[in-house]
Amino acid sequence: MDNGFYSKDYILGWISESYLRLYIERTYGVYWFINKNAGIFLRELWNQENFYEHIGVNEIDEKLLVEKIIGNLL
Repeated sequence: MDNGFYSKDYILGWISESYLRLYIERTYGVYWFINKNAGIFLRELWNQENFYEHIGVNEIDEKLLVEKIIGNLL
């Protein structure tokens, strides 16, 4: 990887986390981390080639991340 583009990976990771958190909280509730089914889902998800398809995301954009950041600033 080119050292000049490593920040792209961080941003993509933050965007991915935003989508995954939204999906998991909608599916398993805000206390998803104590839900056994959420744990099973996450273990299965890590084995998937494209996890976006499994959480219903067709196109990735930064809007969700931006909304999260702005919401945390307010």
